[in-house]
Amino acid sequence: MTGNVVSSPVQLPTHVWLRVIDNLQHDWPALLACSKVCRNWNNNRTQLYLPRSFEGGVDLCDEEDLSGLAQVAHAARRLAMIRTIHLYGHRVSGSLSHLGLLVDMNSDKFPSLQELRLLCGHWDLKNLDTRLLFRGLPAFTSIVRLHLERLTIPSTTIFVQLLTTLGNLHHLGCTDATILDEDCNLSALPTTGLCKLNSVTLDCLDDDYVYRLCAALRLAASCRIVEIAVAHDPSDIAYEGYMQVVRTLPSSLTSLTIVMHDVNVSKELIGR
Repeated sequence: MTGNVVSSPVQLPTHVWLRVIDNLQHDWPALLACSKVCRNWNNNRTQLYLPRSFEGGVDLCDEEDLSGLAQVAHAARRLAMIRTIHLYGHRVSGSLSHLGLLVDMNSDKFPSLQELRLLCGHWDLKNLDTRLLFRGLPAFTSIVRLHLERLTIPSTTIFVQLLTTLGNLHHLGCTDATILDEDCNLSALPTTGLCKLNSVTLDCLDDDYVYRLCAALRLAASCRIVEIAVAHDPSDIAYEGYMQVVRTLPSSLTSLTIVMHDVNVSKELIGR
């Protein structure tokens, strides 16, 4: 018997190639290659893991994540859809040194980026060149929302510079943020040159200084919406700072939410 034998391509069971994609969820270049294999591989799960994830947000945890993002940067359509970046501290060290790598990427690659969240880490002065960082950040003019959550900031100066370089901010959120070095006289801080915020969220019961700093900078003075946390016990450390912020609130305020924490039961939300 003669003739050419034509073999059919092997069809993997659906659960197998889904497992392959799941295992590559943090390897964006590999996922991008997978999406080009066939229509089945270019499915909803592949698209979910690529840097266009849930509600236009993407999580970045270290230099490897930034490298992967840079490698798919040629897929401009994908980066153009990113509206939120969650930048976490390094998985091991907690350092936010990879923030510098993000700023080094051309801001034009993120035309839809509106929100930057710095989470669960510390601002590493040893490995993060703040001079270059604050030179590059002003180019990200589309960022209008900044959240600092469980973040350790080295000094008042760094905090003020961050707000100054992001001149189009409309919202600032601080949750469990800490400032280590109170290197400025609060009464001497400038209140001009900072962005005019529309809304502020403050929940930093462990660091009264964050409240007092925000009051000194009058960050809530132009806000229409303010949410601020206070301990159920008025003798708590953050109560005086809380009162200082309240005194700066404008008469034009349209919404004030007070979140009360019961310090005797941990930081459980007990009422608004």
